[in-house]
Amino acid sequence: MAIQGTNGTGNQFSDRFASGDVISAGQLNDLINGISTALPQPYLGDGASISYGSGGTVLTTIPDVQDEVGPEQFQVVVYGNRLKVARGRVIAKILTTPPTTYPEQTAEYSLNKYAVYPTGKATGGSTASSPWASSDGYVQIDNYAGGGADTFGVYIIRNQFESETGTPGYPLLAIMVPGSDAETKSRPWFPSETDGDVINWRHIFIYRQISITIPDPPYETIFNGEVSQSDKLVNYNCQRVKIATVTWNPTNSAWDVTQHLIGTITIPSQMQFTSTLRYDNDTEGDPPWSTWPLYSSKNDDWNGAWTGYSKSFSAATANIGV
Repeated sequence: MAIQGTNGTGNQFSDRFASGDVISAGQLNDLINGISTALPQPYLGDGASISYGSGGTVLTTIPDVQDEVGPEQFQVVVYGNRLKVARGRVIAKILTTPPTTYPEQTAEYSLNKYAVYPTGKATGGSTASSPWASSDGYVQIDNYAGGGADTFGVYIIRNQFESETGTPGYPLLAIMVPGSDAETKSRPWFPSETDGDVINWRHIFIYRQISITIPDPPYETIFNGEVSQSDKLVNYNCQRVKIATVTWNPTNSAWDVTQHLIGTITIPSQMQFTSTLRYDNDTEGDPPWSTWPLYSSKNDDWNGAWTGYSKSFSAATANIGV
């Protein structure tokens, strides 16, 4: 009987063992090693492998890297009736000294807590390092049959003229039911609730016509003498983007999440300069800007109470610079 590899230099066999042959321990190990190289490797999913040896079969599992990375920014999940949103970053431009005009500055914000939610439905967590908002907290959502609603929206809202915190323009995380007082009052209002969030500014040039006599023809001339110049705010407005829609699925008796956006989110500037308004100081009646800023009542509604909702703006968002 000629066996290659019994001395550990190979693992291929030129003959089969005959019935009753004596096999040494070394030969048996070489035989097992030879068989293991020929066996197919079964697929056990990403991160797992199997190997064979004289001591038995070894299953090796490599940890999933995604578990270490965590959720996407602003990812929305629902466990039972507990809605959770991952913390995320927002880049936006804000007025340096509202409500005066330019300049604007770019800032980056971290949205860390739920700022708007149905009253009594938010529960804070205890893990400050958690990637989920409110230290791994959640907002309880109930379907219509349970006294709530069958649709909830997850939004980022902000108002450059917000008056509660003293730091207007911060983006805020909001969970609201469509058509609720909170959702209605947080809609942008110019040019329309669905088509814009523009804040207009105009440069005002006030002049007075002055007539003077000169010694040469035409002997009299008229020119516009400057009285004053300034920039004025034409209208208030807010901004809002939808992160996700959460809908009750009666077939499965569970919530479906439609994710619209993930972070980092950049909110565009809403400032618009709409030319210079030249105004004769001798014009009778009130000047156009006597009613500016427009939409003051809408802005008051934004800053006021929202029926059925809590507004917890303080420390909900952090300005982390750029």
